[in-house]
Amino acid sequence: MEMKKDSRDKRIDFYGGKYVTFVPFIIFMVTCVIQAITGTSTLEAFWVNAFVCLIIGMFLSKNIGNYFSAITEGMGSNLIMTAIMCWIFGGVFAAILKGSGLVAGLIWLCLKMNITGGLFVAFTFLIGSIYSSATGTNLGTVTALTMVLYPAGIVMGANPIALAGAILSAGVFGDNFAPISDSTIVAAATLSVDVPTAVKIRIPYTTIAGVITFGIFLIIGNIGGTAAMVNVSEYDNIIAQASPKGLLMLIPAVITIVLAFKGKPLIQAITWGIISSLVIGGISGLITMDMVVNVVDGQLGGFVVDGIGGFANIILLIMMIGALSYIMQASGAMDSLLDIIKQKFIKTMKQADIMNFFIIFISAVPLCNGIVAEIIAGPLMKEVCDEYKISRYRAANFADAVNCGLSGFLPWGGSTLVLCALTKTVNESYSFVPVFSNPVELMPYSIYPVLIIGIYFLSAATGIGSGYDQKQWEKAKKLGKV
Repeated sequence: MEMKKDSRDKRIDFYGGKYVTFVPFIIFMVTCVIQAITGTSTLEAFWVNAFVCLIIGMFLSKNIGNYFSAITEGMGSNLIMTAIMCWIFGGVFAAILKGSGLVAGLIWLCLKMNITGGLFVAFTFLIGSIYSSATGTNLGTVTALTMVLYPAGIVMGANPIALAGAILSAGVFGDNFAPISDSTIVAAATLSVDVPTAVKIRIPYTTIAGVITFGIFLIIGNIGGTAAMVNVSEYDNIIAQASPKGLLMLIPAVITIVLAFKGKPLIQAITWGIISSLVIGGISGLITMDMVVNVVDGQLGGFVVDGIGGFANIILLIMMIGALSYIMQASGAMDSLLDIIKQKFIKTMKQADIMNFFIIFISAVPLCNGIVAEIIAGPLMKEVCDEYKISRYRAANFADAVNCGLSGFLPWGGSTLVLCALTKTVNESYSFVPVFSNPVELMPYSIYPVLIIGIYFLSAATGIGSGYDQKQWEKAKKLGKV
């Protein structure tokens, strides 16, 4: 073992020692935090950060040839390629579901039941959670629900700010739960576990948080809500966007989730979801071949192109961050850091569990607008799991829940910023709709994000669920899943 470590350190050797391999990664993190604070945190900006930091690493390396070889290995690692393949297939499936009328079907169901007030708010959370779980998109859910259910709910007497909180909560629910969610895939990939088992283990946590959230919205949804006075054309415009036929597209979503839970490889489950959605959509008239693939003015488009292209930015980012992470591991710096953490902070398995929770929490607070925080925290959490015999599934679920939760709670979280911007857009079409310009005022109403983070912290602090998670981890190892 010692010879292996010596060989590894010599291959990637930095001026000043192996801890210098942290410098490019630290610069990347600090720059991302600055961008988050200044409101310029985009995927393109993160590209630039990662690219510059990789160049900085080159100047710190004693052997540039070996350095770039290591970067290539990091970019092409198994976990990176696994995440990319899941994104490609999942992206196409999500594009089909979004474009074939699923949200229109859910909106029709909500309006057809003629529910009002707090029940409308609670039902919005339920409907939105179904949609986000089917498509795996947080921002897509927030966008779809804000554009239609937000004005519809106000017409039905719902408390506007509670309704906004229900929309944010619904987006986080699916982002945290859906097997095809980018955060779910990355959390599993960075901890080297399979997605279906990770999702299966988190069901009790998400269910408890979801049921409590539904009940809270049922209560607070009436407070301060009065039916808005609207003209006939505005009301008709809302109704026109609903269609019961879209509910048929829940079938492919259910097929995918069931197959994943039955132990089928995630890509296989998604593929059957794609096939069934095309068949059902084609027979029902919801999908035409032109919607799947088309050529307009010499440009190829359609669900397939949109689905794959929608993840192109994330794919590029995760490859570059994977390279930054790999040089820290390959040099031995990550192992040494873990030794320091063990000596100072971790003495028991429970302390290791709590440490994993705070590793992702600290990473996600400034970087909760995507999967960057999971990529940063994942390697260290994995090392803690292996050292203290903790289920990696447990750590993956910590990472996913905390990162997703903070994105729907913190004022600089992506979904909160998008919702605020969309309320202004919706107000231009429906003048009776209140506009939220300050995301801070939404924080007390982001119920599900707070609950899911709190539940996982309680689990870490008390050890509840650790025994079951460990059994699933041991079972997965015997079956060769990990």
